[in-house]
Amino acid sequence: MEEDTLNYSFPSKPEIAPKFEANKETVPLHTNHFPVKLNFTKSHVFSYRIEIKPEIPEDSRKLRQMILKNLSSQIEGALGCEFLTSGMMIYGSNNVAEKLKEGENTFTTDEKINRETYSVKLTYVHKINLDDLHSQDPTVNKAEAVQALNIIFKSILQQMKFCEIGQNSQYFLQTSQFKNEVERTPLQVWSGYKTAVDIYEGNKVKLLIDFTSRILRKDSMYDYLKDMMKKRRKNKAFIQRVVKGRSVLAAYGNYRIYKIQDIDFRKDPKSKVEGTNMTFLEYYEKNYAIRIKDDRQPLLVVTHKDDDKPIYLIPEICQMTGLESKQRKDTRLMNKIAKFTRLDPHKRYQYIQALAHKIVKEAKNQWGIEIEDSAPTTTAHILRPPRIRIGGKNEVEINKGNFQIRDPIYDKDVTIRDWAIIYSQFGRGSRDDQLADDLAYNLR
Repeated sequence: MEEDTLNYSFPSKPEIAPKFEANKETVPLHTNHFPVKLNFTKSHVFSYRIEIKPEIPEDSRKLRQMILKNLSSQIEGALGCEFLTSGMMIYGSNNVAEKLKEGENTFTTDEKINRETYSVKLTYVHKINLDDLHSQDPTVNKAEAVQALNIIFKSILQQMKFCEIGQNSQYFLQTSQFKNEVERTPLQVWSGYKTAVDIYEGNKVKLLIDFTSRILRKDSMYDYLKDMMKKRRKNKAFIQRVVKGRSVLAAYGNYRIYKIQDIDFRKDPKSKVEGTNMTFLEYYEKNYAIRIKDDRQPLLVVTHKDDDKPIYLIPEICQMTGLESKQRKDTRLMNKIAKFTRLDPHKRYQYIQALAHKIVKEAKNQWGIEIEDSAPTTTAHILRPPRIRIGGKNEVEINKGNFQIRDPIYDKDVTIRDWAIIYSQFGRGSRDDQLADDLAYNLR
């Protein structure tokens, strides 16, 4: 049986209506995407995988940095150049694959770190060609070159003492200047930056710099639980209900955000870590150089968005993030917080420019990367508000997209026989569903 072939013809893009042209106002806007010019003496980067013995967790950022800092002169000597790190990878501008194959690939710390001697083995992975970023060939995969460029900018921010929190390229300085106190509350709003390099229309490489913020409690999860235990006379069931669903920041390693599923009052830091013979006290001291003070506190049961497997965290080294539902309903509190989370355009622009000036200098000095110092401009259009006519030849005045209608929108002698309500629906019983039912009932 032959299949019928249907040929669809799509309409071309319509011309701009004359009314639109007549009702628009053109204005220049600053953007936060800074053009990047690559001027590398060597337009390639070579990647190497590191293997640390004894093994440490991949998110043990602080300990890994301590080990690599101790070995930096040995590794630079083997590579013949300076290197960058990202997770369990090292990047350099020289190819020493053959040298590593001959056996010069393992380096041992010359002093004990956290009461342990570590060795690091380098294994060559492959070459990343940064010239791919300029290629006009649509078949060229530029993902690795973009990643390498992001790692370069990440290293610049780390040298400026910025700490990456979470996995969304958000960076914060751990100084009082960037920690804003919300008066008469235990809350802080941390101000930071979000950065990302990508390729945009016209094959142009640009660096995005934007303002970001995060709400944290000044006290740790341990302090919060201790206070709750006093107020609720150790009512564990109540405390579990209150804490479940809250988010916490693990203030070590990769500074990940976790969601609390439960509190395990049967476990404490003296309990054994699953799959090891170490207690949590020993595990955190060995892998993160953290000494836990209270060995009788209960453990948080959390999950991460990348994995549903339960993880145990110690409240003492976790900070609570976000707001409780009761706090979100407090208009006065939300207005206080908004002063730090919602910058007006001029302040936001100044904030972005402050980091851009520093990155421009470091990128050029260290890597020969040129970035436009001031934010580029683009053209935007402001549309004049349309006239909305209602019953009786009346018109509604629109103010910044908002308008109110107090008079009837149609004449009394008009009957609407056929009508429909269109709305977004996420399953029967949703809030929008109920509102649509109420509106339909009132219209009848």
